Amino acid sequence: MRKFISIQRLAYLKKEMIQFFLFQLSENPQIIKEKYKDLKRSEQKFTYNFKLDIFQKMAIKCIEMGKNILIAAHTSSGKTLIAEYAIAYSLFKGKKVIYTTPIKALSNQKFRDLSRIFSGVGLITGDISINPEGECIVMTTEVLRCILGNRSEEMYSLEWVIIDEAHYIKDLQRGFIWEEILILLPKSVKIICLSATIPNILEFSEWLTNIRKLSFVSIVAQKRPVPLKEYFCLPEIFGLKLFKVNEKNKILKHQKIKSKSEEEKLPSSIDLFFKRFIQNLLNKLYDIKYGPVILFTFSKKKCHEFAKSLWSMNFSDVKSRKVIERFLNKLFIKLPGEKISYSSCETYFRSLKKGIGIHHASLSPFLKEITETLFHANLLFILFATETFSIGLNMPSKTVIFSSLVKFDGKNLRFLNRGEFIQMSGRAGRRGLDRKGIVISILDDKNSSDKIQKVLTGFSEPIGSVFRLSINTFLDFIGPKKSRIKKLINCSYYEFQRKMTTVK
Repeated sequence: MRKFISIQRLAYLKKEMIQFFLFQLSENPQIIKEKYKDLKRSEQKFTYNFKLDIFQKMAIKCIEMGKNILIAAHTSSGKTLIAEYAIAYSLFKGKKVIYTTPIKALSNQKFRDLSRIFSGVGLITGDISINPEGECIVMTTEVLRCILGNRSEEMYSLEWVIIDEAHYIKDLQRGFIWEEILILLPKSVKIICLSATIPNILEFSEWLTNIRKLSFVSIVAQKRPVPLKEYFCLPEIFGLKLFKVNEKNKILKHQKIKSKSEEEKLPSSIDLFFKRFIQNLLNKLYDIKYGPVILFTFSKKKCHEFAKSLWSMNFSDVKSRKVIERFLNKLFIKLPGEKISYSSCETYFRSLKKGIGIHHASLSPFLKEITETLFHANLLFILFATETFSIGLNMPSKTVIFSSLVKFDGKNLRFLNRGEFIQMSGRAGRRGLDRKGIVISILDDKNSSDKIQKVLTGFSEPIGSVFRLSINTFLDFIGPKKSRIKKLINCSYYEFQRKMTTVK
């Protein structure tokens, strides 16, 4: 049973313009049935051969009622099913749908996944255009913004726009694009926003309701489908010993113990020690069958270094190795016209045959797709990946390891924030396969305990506006359209938050 909190208990929201459903374990959601009788009457047009979660059932009912929806649910909880239902329902009625993602890799994957289910699926990114006149178009967020800037007539024939990874609205470099899209979309177009983490979902929903002049159903699924067991380790002090992460941990106690003086440690020996530690840790996880494993590192160079350090090891059994070899051989037989030769990729293929993969933004799309296919088929044991692998790609594992909790954000070295940690650690635990997911954070004994505690056990940061007027926006709206610039500013999330702060 799931606990349910209706909007009546959230008194600061006005007149039910925001219909907020908060799902937790323990209570039957009878209030929904009493207050929203239309939801009860609505019949599901498409059925599934497995039991849906309550938040999925409610989202499907809202889709059939034509409601705008904002869904915050953990990674791998089944948000994609809701998007697929909206697509199926729209195509059933002969309407068009746009599915937007923040990165090209995710657009490519969604295009492949949706093409297996529906006909007439198209793809538009910065580098490729496939069936752009299709009934369901997958595109990057920037492409949709360009279409809106051109005031294309096709926008008015749309039924739904599905915005995946909606929390990207807080991204410092690109977040303003999400704000502009939500403001500029025609009111006739309904929106589904999908996200893993929106702590201030009520405020965000209220802003959407204000600018769209339509109610939003906000659904929060707080229970993970596969529970996580979180651990941390201090390899320079305790070696492979793991400590459970919880609010009562006093990490400072462990950090005050010094293993050796800093003068005794040379940078090269630290690197060698760390690589050996990773080898031992992966060996242990392989022996106890805790794979597949994703190891997040915030350096493309380190992805390759870690993979190279494991060349003397083998994480693939005979059967898996034969399947991988057969797949790679068939791949090159089917692509005789391609400029890619087997010999040019042979070094990387040697790693793949040992169950070792790499994934980052600079890897060639060809090798990236091969890696994703093999990892999804459970043929790789360890994948060294950067943060981009955690953005929407449906590639869960049993175990996730953080090689560090510190990353370079383009300007400074900083600790991960709690939202980033949740997004990446959410890759642990495969629904229907694992009873629990394992998360291991490798800590440096010189790191600040308070900051580590905040990353491991703190709260996600609320979504804030990073709104700004770009040069492209000015160019789109110069001349007779310049009044729309004022509308953008007045309707921005930044302006809404400023007014809310003033009122408070």
